[in-house]
Amino acid sequence: MSLYQAPEALDPAHHGGLTYQPNVSFRFASDAVTVPLVASEVTTAARDYVVVFDTAKPAAYALLGVARGHNAYVTPKGQWRGRYRPAAIRAYPFTIKVMGETPECKTRYAMVVDMASEHVNAPGGYLLFEEGKPTALLEKIKGILTNLEKDRIRMTRLVGQLEQHGLLVARSLEVKSRKLGVSGFRVVDSEALAALSPEALAELRDSGALMLAYAQILSLANLQDSPVADLSGVAPAGPLSLDELFDEGDDDFVFDFDS
Repeated sequence: MSLYQAPEALDPAHHGGLTYQPNVSFRFASDAVTVPLVASEVTTAARDYVVVFDTAKPAAYALLGVARGHNAYVTPKGQWRGRYRPAAIRAYPFTIKVMGETPECKTRYAMVVDMASEHVNAPGGYLLFEEGKPTALLEKIKGILTNLEKDRIRMTRLVGQLEQHGLLVARSLEVKSRKLGVSGFRVVDSEALAALSPEALAELRDSGALMLAYAQILSLANLQDSPVADLSGVAPAGPLSLDELFDEGDDDFVFDFDS
């Protein structure tokens, strides 16, 4: 299930008075059983989540639950369990979409907001536009979305390398404590990884794909001792500040606020 129920491209002419309130619940993700991961966060995410790979495309996800429509990391009160919140969760209700290319052959993006989100136009929210221009907050959001897109592209390359070396296999995962299983994903084949030549291992090491493979293998321990396996004993985390939610980033992309 998509997190975004009513996505709209941000346009100052239509969204001039739009506000964003970060300190709202995580109920928007209560039905999500997976969330996409980007390359730079995998080793951190692997401490709290089971990492799995898509069966049809080079993408990685954090597994949030094994029961359809139930995110084990969101409490009934809308709090988030666990230490680390994936970047896609922190970026919500914002994302980006490709709008084409500029005459200089740069990718052109539009920022998108989920207008159905509790974060939008909530009491005490922060303006996204002032006098038709993005506020400093919206510029910060643009920075993190830019970095997320770059890291998503890098993740695509890394998973592609694992595929090329025949390291990903479809496998059912079992949560023994709950007598539940989940399928429809791929994981790293440890035996195939151990059989790689020194040259192949060096190639994967230098690109970062080897670290991704090890992180995925180690993350499987979370099937037995994370909220996916047991909802008790994991304290919900408090709200993040704006600085924690959005950090400045490099900006090689062109954003179009009028599309």
